[in-house]
Amino acid sequence: MTVGYSTRTPQQALAALLDRYAPERLLLIGAQAFPALQAFQD
Repeated sequence: MTVGYSTRTPQQALAALLDRYAPERLLLIGAQAFPALQAFQD
């Protein structure tokens, strides 16, 4: 079995997940905002 590794950055991976699933609500826990989440909210 081969394990594939993505060349995406964590921000790119998060943006792709948000684009694919388009959640109605998000729970954000942390002190920093993620650029991908900010772009999704706008």
